[in-house]
Amino acid sequence: MKKYLPIIVSFFLLISIIISGCFEQKSKTDEEKFVGTWKAEESKYRMFTFNSDGTCLINSYKLKGTYHINSKGQLVINQTNPLEVYVYTYRFKDNDNKLILTDIEDEYPYVFIKQK
Repeated sequence: MKKYLPIIVSFFLLISIIISGCFEQKSKTDEEKFVGTWKAEESKYRMFTFNSDGTCLINSYKLKGTYHINSKGQLVINQTNPLEVYVYTYRFKDNDNKLILTDIEDEYPYVFIKQK
């Protein structure tokens, strides 16, 4: 029995490793984390709705645009009419329910809460 003990322990260790991989949560990409409506903490008018197809609505005025993450890891929002381009650094907090956007020009941070 002693000579089979290492084989049995190795077998159960291997099975537990395989099973633990089955229950692992797939982490979302940043693009997936953005999808949804985000409302600013300090203003009821400042909000973004990011769609999974790369389109967005800007503020409560329902201005339309597109968004993407550029090669520098910054969020770029292209408002279509009137034409405006906004570039932000970003980070997610509180289980991806809080978004902090910092304008690269004035370095002012805006805090947004994901709406349910």
